[in-house]
Amino acid sequence: MNIIPLQFNFIKPKPQSAVTSPLRIKNQITADTVSFSGNTEPVKKPDPLDKLIPKHKGIIYKKGTDENGNRTKTPVKVDIENNKSGLFLFKIGEDIIGGVSMTYLRSNNPKEPDLTRDYEEEGIVGDRIYVDYVENYKQEEYGGVAHLADLLEVAACKEFGIDTNVISLSRDEAAPMHYARGKRFIPFEKYDKELYEKYDNREPNEVVKNIVERTPKGEKYDTSEIKDMFITYMPKSMAKELEEELKKNPIF
Repeated sequence: MNIIPLQFNFIKPKPQSAVTSPLRIKNQITADTVSFSGNTEPVKKPDPLDKLIPKHKGIIYKKGTDENGNRTKTPVKVDIENNKSGLFLFKIGEDIIGGVSMTYLRSNNPKEPDLTRDYEEEGIVGDRIYVDYVENYKQEEYGGVAHLADLLEVAACKEFGIDTNVISLSRDEAAPMHYARGKRFIPFEKYDKELYEKYDNREPNEVVKNIVERTPKGEKYDTSEIKDMFITYMPKSMAKELEEELKKNPIF
């Protein structure tokens, strides 16, 4: 894969109070939002995502236990704030609970061929939303951040008038977490055939599925065998379910 790491970490700043989530995937997309003007500081170009202003609150849940010691999930509403440069924060008052960072990718970009080419069998055709990372800064207190991020990704596609094309890169614990939520992986043979041999002639969905199925509920995933970034996408069936949910709880 020909993926060039970002050189400017300040493009999408992380709140200083944030605690890194296992879902965090470092953005490895070439920065199209930065240009240079002589010897001055980098100048940020307008980001298509900057114009998306959430009009409604999102819903996550607060973790707790009842009088019998059973776990409970209490729905709570959060403000969704566009922090610009593709970073959307989920907040209760001034308290940042989590967020998602996204990038708008145009199809068939020669700088990022593996991430922008059409994958017709998977339904990823045309421009798309790339998910840089999702973070839950308060995992002990709140859940549902990743689901709200999924809803925001689909809503963004709708606002841009593109098909629900959502992709990302994942490895380590993020891969089985994505799989368990319904996301899947582009077959190795479509972008890097050497990886197919590296993983004993298994496709990424098989590799990750085995990890998810052998891990007891509530235990940490053993992802030691995942040594590479997998291209992750949102299946159309999952996107359709999220679209239906957005009809009841819109964001934009």
